Amino acid sequence: MIGRDAELRRIRAMLEGVRTSGSALLIHGDAGIGKSTLIDAAVGTASEQGFHILRCRGTRTESCFAFAGIHELLHPVRDRVDSLPSLQASALRAALGLDDHVSHDAFLVRLGALSLLEDVAHECPLLLVVEDLHWLDRSSADVLRFVARRLAPSPAVLLTACRSRGGGPITELAIPRLYLTGLALDEANRVLDQVGVPLAGALRGHVLAEAQGNPLALVELPKAVRDQGLPDVTGLPSRLPLTERLREVFAARVSATPARTRQVLLLAATNDSLSLTELLLAAAQHGLGVEDLAPAEHEGLVFCVGDTISFRHPLVQSAVYTTAAFSERMSAHRTLADVLSDDVTRSVWHRAAATAGRDERVAATLQSVAESASSRGGTRTAVHAFERAARLSPSPERRAQRLTMAVEAAQRAGLTSVMRRFIHETRALTDDPVLTARLLFAEATEAMSRGGSVVDLSELVAVARRVATSDPDLASYVVGCAAAECFQNAGSLVSRREIVAAIEALGQPSDHPVRVVNLSMVLPREHRSLAPTVVAMVERAPPFAPLLMGLGCAAEALQLLPTATAAWRAVVEMLRRAGAAGQLTVTLYRMARLHIAGGHLRSANMAIEEASRLASESDEKYYKGICAVLNAHVLTLRGDDERALTSLDHAKQLLDSTPPAFIRADIRRAEGISALVGGRYREAFEAFSDLAKPGSPCVDGLTELWAISDLAEAAVHANLVVAGRKLVTALISDLGAYDSSYLRVRFHRANGLLASGNDAAIASFDMALAEPGLAEWPLEEARTRLVYGEWLRRHRRISAGRAELRKALELFETQGAQPWANRARAELRGAGVNTRRRPDDGLVRLTPQEYQIAQLAAAGLPNREIADQMFLSHRTVASHLYNVFPKLGVTTRGQLRDALRKAITD
Repeated sequence: MIGRDAELRRIRAMLEGVRTSGSALLIHGDAGIGKSTLIDAAVGTASEQGFHILRCRGTRTESCFAFAGIHELLHPVRDRVDSLPSLQASALRAALGLDDHVSHDAFLVRLGALSLLEDVAHECPLLLVVEDLHWLDRSSADVLRFVARRLAPSPAVLLTACRSRGGGPITELAIPRLYLTGLALDEANRVLDQVGVPLAGALRGHVLAEAQGNPLALVELPKAVRDQGLPDVTGLPSRLPLTERLREVFAARVSATPARTRQVLLLAATNDSLSLTELLLAAAQHGLGVEDLAPAEHEGLVFCVGDTISFRHPLVQSAVYTTAAFSERMSAHRTLADVLSDDVTRSVWHRAAATAGRDERVAATLQSVAESASSRGGTRTAVHAFERAARLSPSPERRAQRLTMAVEAAQRAGLTSVMRRFIHETRALTDDPVLTARLLFAEATEAMSRGGSVVDLSELVAVARRVATSDPDLASYVVGCAAAECFQNAGSLVSRREIVAAIEALGQPSDHPVRVVNLSMVLPREHRSLAPTVVAMVERAPPFAPLLMGLGCAAEALQLLPTATAAWRAVVEMLRRAGAAGQLTVTLYRMARLHIAGGHLRSANMAIEEASRLASESDEKYYKGICAVLNAHVLTLRGDDERALTSLDHAKQLLDSTPPAFIRADIRRAEGISALVGGRYREAFEAFSDLAKPGSPCVDGLTELWAISDLAEAAVHANLVVAGRKLVTALISDLGAYDSSYLRVRFHRANGLLASGNDAAIASFDMALAEPGLAEWPLEEARTRLVYGEWLRRHRRISAGRAELRKALELFETQGAQPWANRARAELRGAGVNTRRRPDDGLVRLTPQEYQIAQLAAAGLPNREIADQMFLSHRTVASHLYNVFPKLGVTTRGQLRDALRKAITD
């Protein structure tokens, strides 16, 4: 190899350092610049060093097949798939077409691929090679992007190559890059010397100037000059980019071959496989045979080895295909569609390419292919197939139906801009009420899932009414979307009543779960009588996640926090069993919010960490943002103010400028808690007041009730008792609307803090501490005992105050709420009691993920089952346990249970 010494050294250093850390590199540059040659040299070095080598190449003709690239990459190790954690194995087998399993969760496919590659890499170093990334199918590109970010812990190197121009997989792959430039002049001269075409003087200078140091051009331009008998390169195609000039050079060489040879070459360039057998079967349909390939082999345009045919360079394949007449290309596709009739997916794409107008039969088959791709987790490929099926559909109605399917697939794939484009196009095609409702439902749920503004609530209601008779289930979904929007964004009372009327108009039985959920979310105060029904439904609910998710929201709206926690916990378990990582993110967020409300900080921390990790894996910016808000809240309660502020700032950067009301409320409450803990009481009062004032953008109908005692505490310390009483009194009027132990504790504590008389204060604190459900809210109990102890000490009831403060300190230390523990300790010192800070247990040193893995391992789950539950590779699980053992002072899994039982206090 000439002129790539520095590049080779960089790649060899990656290979030599693989035992220390895995790495990845994207090699890019113009066509013919030497990317494949450099990679071949790297493969040779890796082979000499004993690497296991897996390769694949993106092709233009396979770019529409879901997981085509990953199928090629993993084919040599497909027999190892069954050794993976069961959910990952099942998803990967479906993606690779090894069985008919249905898996809508693309995350599991990516994770399964990573686990498989880790297994291979830990037997011997692994080199992954992906060429022509710009043509790789999008489903495979998503897998590659996922794997590339996680190679560091494994002895593996990933080398990818692509042309510099273009977007898609190239721009999305966030790994180090190596840009190949043209060779230096002396290096270019050395290449020319080896070509075998005598060039001298001005002619040599012309070739060097035109080639611009491109190795392929340095080889092919002299041959073109020789073959065409030109005195210089000016007779070659001009005024074109170098890549186009090279394509023209190859096109000229193809044109020089016999017509029968060009026919075979066109079939080879059109096929989506390198199979020589398939090519010869197709050639036979035209009376052509293997002997017709000989001229192309002689010219070095193709190479045939075994049952494989490959082109000299992708530009040769491109030249063959693009220089053929349109009718010739269609004929080639038609021939291949006939030959590949047993492979429905490949055949129909060729059939589609051979169709100039519209064809319902082809469109229907493409729709089936799209549905199959979607069921295997190839949602991006499904979008393309649905769109192509729509373009081939003869009637506007069919086009609209299939574009609507493309909208729904694009939503699942996270392709928001594509989804919106299809919605706009479909609305121009149809006013069908059902399709209009499906489009609106997709648009609204997409906006809600990303924290944006949804369409007008009145429009949702109007559309639901139009389809109530023809498709009552769809009408129920649309109305449910409006109800969910009210739940998270506090719609106006007029809108809420309009939605209630629409719910009633559906005519569902009074105890229908969907009716109960929707009414509870829209107007919980007016439908508080549904509380016992919601509790009973959660207790006897079938294992159906969507139903329990709705009941969880309904329970939250009705302030039934233990019931909501039970519902969301059941959903988490179902989603783990099903391997539904996407839905798990939002479910863990809801769980974390409830854990924070109850003061279970360690549980909240685990849920936040996992939800944030899954959101990051799926590039869900919105969920990363709302997890950062909750993380700031937990960090504040644990005394890490600096990291809490950083997390809150990060959240604001990630979230839309006008997030939903409940997110604005969470942010404002986190700011208020930070100010309260930091002794900035007036600032805290202002924050909590924003949650309580009617008309405030932070009012969500839920958080202001949870923050009522925080508001009272800030008011007392800021000497704003009168203003605090006014706001709290307005909120306390809602107490009778809910049968909530949690709210009663907070309301009684607020009354105790703001009471004007001693008897009233004592009575309120005592009622808070006597609340039957208090044990479920350890941090609420601790904070109640703290402020009560402070009140008793200031009213000269020192002994009683000490008792409350001791209990408060114990609970705060148990929950790891250091700022409050420090405050209780200071109060005790003021009451004449010296205390020692409790020594940290081993759990303090565990990360949230390590703690969760330790819990599962202590419960007896093997690594592969833990991996399935937590959406990790089993080797990552093993690595975490390796770190956990010394932190807890144990040496075996059998000792974990006792170690955790001794330390767990959450």
